Amino acid sequence: MNALRATVLLAVLTASAAAQKPADVVEVSVWRTPGMSFGMFREGEPAEAILVRRNGPDDASIIVRINVPRTLIVQYTEREIHVPIHVLTHAAELALEQKLIEWEPQGQKTADEYGQTGYEVNVLGTAHRKTWGGKVKNDAAPLKLARYLVQLVNDRMDVPIEFIGKD
Repeated sequence: MNALRATVLLAVLTASAAAQKPADVVEVSVWRTPGMSFGMFREGEPAEAILVRRNGPDDASIIVRINVPRTLIVQYTEREIHVPIHVLTHAAELALEQKLIEWEPQGQKTADEYGQTGYEVNVLGTAHRKTWGGKVKNDAAPLKLARYLVQLVNDRMDVPIEFIGKD
């Protein structure tokens, strides 16, 4: 009986994940911390993070957090700009197309120099968060989202992104 319940629950969860729409996504974020020490300003937080967050029906924000020193950045830095909602909608479409809610890292090779990588897709208040350390065989899906968010930052902001979106 327990196996039957587990199968039904899995079917319901899978169906609900498939039914999600880009309009249901309220935030998409990616982050990375390389394994080498860069003198973090705030221990325990990623070296870099990019978030795209819904502010209202027609408004979103891109938020960039830099937690390591680099040219012109001498303290923890957070920058935010407002963008049209279609920017979040496209990020949400990518996340859902790439099945990032269900995605799991495979063939993980860990080593200190690889650090931590992750992303989060927040759907109607439910956070779907994945974090992994090291290289993974199936990183194409999260890498596609990361590179899109890096391109958004490169196109709209003057903030150097050095770690996110790299192989």
